[in-house]
Amino acid sequence: MHLEIEGVGPDLVLLHGWGLRLEVWDGLVGSLRERFRVIRADLPGHGRSRDATQLDADALIPELEAVLEPPACWVGWSLGGLLALQLCALRPAWFVRLGMVGCNPCFVQRPDWPGMAPEVFEAFVAGVRGDPGATWKRFLALVAQGDGQREVLRSLRRTAGEFPPATDALVQGLELLAHTDARPTTSGCCVPVHWLLGTADALVPAATADGLAGLTGAESVTRIEGAGHAPFLSHPKIFNQWLGRLAK
Repeated sequence: MHLEIEGVGPDLVLLHGWGLRLEVWDGLVGSLRERFRVIRADLPGHGRSRDATQLDADALIPELEAVLEPPACWVGWSLGGLLALQLCALRPAWFVRLGMVGCNPCFVQRPDWPGMAPEVFEAFVAGVRGDPGATWKRFLALVAQGDGQREVLRSLRRTAGEFPPATDALVQGLELLAHTDARPTTSGCCVPVHWLLGTADALVPAATADGLAGLTGAESVTRIEGAGHAPFLSHPKIFNQWLGRLAK
């Protein structure tokens, strides 16, 4: 698994979302490395970890264990947040706090929880199996919805590269999102968990905020009006303020 480490200070680990790569955080690292030792990972099957075949929390442990100086602050975006939650349950001593960006602990809708409609999710899985390149591009467009849509989409395309991750990794990631209900892990987490959501997120319903407040407290949830699924790209100033509070 490919890692990049920059800066000096306490460890800050950044995990990207489904279908992207560590370069998605490029706009933040310049300021963060003055305060933190920033560790970014290309998730298995993504970016320069494209040849890695196992996409789950267990697969991340050996690589991160070799470089971490715990405890660290962790920030996970979307699928990266779900993996960070699972890692926190497996290696609690690695964590001092956890930031969840555009993340839903239960991505697919349940009778008692807002999420993506199962039929929509299944159609997305079928699209990845049938035409992964076209489906990946449609996903980037969904991520970019909200304020600054054109600029966000341009940034995503630039940092994502010309080709999608390995199809097996895309399918594994979707299966993880489809079958994981991390609400018990969330409510029982041994470190503070903070959520950052966009009110215009096309992938995480706005109603999720109320459910998250019930799991970790209303003070743990921050919403950015008009932001989509990637608020660190569309609203970097607000994101940096949130991160500053999280990582202090």
